[in-house]
Amino acid sequence: INETVSIVDLDYIRMMVSQPSLDYGNKHFDLVLQFQASLLHFFRNHHLMRDLKDKTLLDVDSLHLYDPLTRNRIRMSIREDPEIKAKYFTESVNVFEWAMFFIRKYIPEVTLRWAGTENHAKVECLRLMKTIYEAGFVMTQEQNKRVLNLLSEKSDALEGWEDILKGDSNSSAEN
Repeated sequence: INETVSIVDLDYIRMMVSQPSLDYGNKHFDLVLQFQASLLHFFRNHHLMRDLKDKTLLDVDSLHLYDPLTRNRIRMSIREDPEIKAKYFTESVNVFEWAMFFIRKYIPEVTLRWAGTENHAKVECLRLMKTIYEAGFVMTQEQNKRVLNLLSEKSDALEGWEDILKGDSNSSAEN
């Protein structure tokens, strides 16, 4: 997998997912979206999660179990890691901004837009944002507010996806 990660680097991923397929009705529409969703999945699982594998992450479903000092210590230990900073917070890559961009671009305003497609990109976008929260990459109240506003804008399109995400989180632990 090391060789694949070096070939499918962040620049390649950024280039390939920077513009979602909007060619509705084209026979290649589903294939392009599947490919882009696969790249988002690859980024999260084989770049981000691999780099975070030895780190303590916050479980967003159990945040209330952590005292505030512990949460901040966990967040800071990850954010201040030199390798994490060098890879995910540079001029060309800001993982928080990427996640916001992906949600804006891959989660449609209208759910019918991708009805009938094999679009898993929206699930991958939400998984990525969850990982970013768990790693402590949402660093300010302003960033938190931006995420909440964006998800609120997308709420119609996200309706019904909560159960799918819960089901996926069980299978994603296996991936």
